[in-house]
Amino acid sequence: MSQVPTGYKRKPFPTLETGDKGIKTFVVDEFQRLENMLSNTNQNSRSTRSDLEDLTIVTTGISASLANAEAAIQNEQTVRASADSALASDITTITATVTQQGTDLTAAEAQIVAEQTARATADTAIASDVTTLTATVNQQGTDIAATQASVTSESTARANADSAIASDVTTLTATVNQQGTDIAAAEADILSEQTARANADSAIASDVTTLTATVNQQGTDIAATQASVTAEQTARANADSAIASDVTTLTATVNQQGTDIAAAQSSITSEQTARASADSALATDINNLTATVNSGDATNAAAIASEQTARANADTALASDITSLTSTVTSNNTTLAAAVASEATARANADTANAASISTVSASVTTEATARAAADTAEANARIAADNTITASVATEASVRAAADNTLLAKYGVTLNSNGYITGFSQNNNGTTGTFKILADKFTIIDPADSAGQAGTQVFDITNGVVTMSAARIDNLTVGNIVGVVNQTSAFSGSASKTFGPSSSGYRELMTVDCPGNSAKAHIPSINMVFDAAFATDTAYVKLESATVTGGSAGSYTEVQTLRHKTAAGGNSWTTIPVIGSLSSSTTSTTRFRVSIKMFSDNGTGTTNQSRSGTAHWSGTTTGIV
Repeated sequence: MSQVPTGYKRKPFPTLETGDKGIKTFVVDEFQRLENMLSNTNQNSRSTRSDLEDLTIVTTGISASLANAEAAIQNEQTVRASADSALASDITTITATVTQQGTDLTAAEAQIVAEQTARATADTAIASDVTTLTATVNQQGTDIAATQASVTSESTARANADSAIASDVTTLTATVNQQGTDIAAAEADILSEQTARANADSAIASDVTTLTATVNQQGTDIAATQASVTAEQTARANADSAIASDVTTLTATVNQQGTDIAAAQSSITSEQTARASADSALATDINNLTATVNSGDATNAAAIASEQTARANADTALASDITSLTSTVTSNNTTLAAAVASEATARANADTANAASISTVSASVTTEATARAAADTAEANARIAADNTITASVATEASVRAAADNTLLAKYGVTLNSNGYITGFSQNNNGTTGTFKILADKFTIIDPADSAGQAGTQVFDITNGVVTMSAARIDNLTVGNIVGVVNQTSAFSGSASKTFGPSSSGYRELMTVDCPGNSAKAHIPSINMVFDAAFATDTAYVKLESATVTGGSAGSYTEVQTLRHKTAAGGNSWTTIPVIGSLSSSTTSTTRFRVSIKMFSDNGTGTTNQSRSGTAHWSGTTTGIV
């Protein structure tokens, strides 16, 4: 034991942080100090009481120090127990955390696998888009080729049109030349008419001369007659009265001849005026025809010039369109190449980033695996075994991209994959049209408006391609084929030559019609029709019968009803008669209806010998009422 130097002062009391060794050293040093103090008592000649008091104080201090030390030790034990409990709790928490990290690691591995799958799917989609884009470019090439073919066709059509125009010009020239020939012929006819008119005028002048000579001769004869009358006056005085009468008559005749000559002269004058007017009108027509031909030539020339100008402009516009189309295709190809290069760069950057992320995650996984190798190995084996049994994933795809033709394409969808069985939905929008597709075995719409806690009422369901609705309101319905609990209606019409009457001929068949069967549902066959025919003024008994059709042949007919109709008066009148009836029981078979007519006398009770023939007409419907 080392000596404590004289004047040694007691160290501070130990604390809980001092530890067992520090407390022991403190106690030893205190005892050594006591010994030194006892040794120093003799040297310093201190009184024993003082030493005893000091000793008592020291002993009390030691006792207090020991009590404090024991309390500190007890407290330390309590604190250590609490610390050990907390440490155990922390260890449990850390263990749970490590376990959770393992779970998270497994989930991260699953997400990595899902990301790899999504990437593969995206790459496939990109490959598909590239294929589609290639097809679009090829289609553009095809369209350009078609456009070139159209240009070639247009050139051919224009050449043909030019040829046709040249042919039309040739034809028009021939027409104009023919018109010239016709005008020359018309001029010749006019000259011939002038000659004929001159000859006719000469003949009329000759006739006038002859008529004048005749009148003069008649005047001479009258003078001779007057001389004879004068010479005879003496010889035949009694005949003067008769001669006077003859002179009067002759005078009237001469006067009438003068009137006739004047009328002839007036007719000649009128003919001359008419001929002059006709000559003037003919000259006017010739002038108008000449002007029309000249105008037609000018119009045709203008139309040909306009067509040439229009064709030149069209050729220029077509050349401009071809140049613009070539520029557009070149621009589209450039844009497409840039878009493909940009997409390739983006994909490469994304793949690089994904590789870095995967490397980081792999490093984290490796670190975590090193920390808990045994537990991870067991858990990995268990998860591999589970993955070999059940696989499930949820993939969400959302994209917006610009196509090579500057159109925006938006897409959103969710895919559920369980053991390779895929369901989900997808939306696509290209700015012009959009689609919403649902991939599911059963698609159901539920009305949530029921009471709280209820599952809701199914209002719409599609299962195995069959739509089910408990109720529907349809404003307009067009149906191609109706199957199920419905009324099947068939329309019919026809006509034939028929003779009705006399009564001795009995019932004569008008027509037959089938009401189709419905093997899926029993129905009541019914008929609703109207017909018209020629009848005498009598009473027609109209009988409706039915028979079951088997193998296309009708069985025995049974009477449904017989009604009588008074035909219209008139002897041979046309009467319109309705026929409405139905069976009294339902059937699933085809039913054939037959309508027959028998004629009776006016009151419907006696026979008639009258009959009428004509074309009867009928139309109506048969309905299977469910």
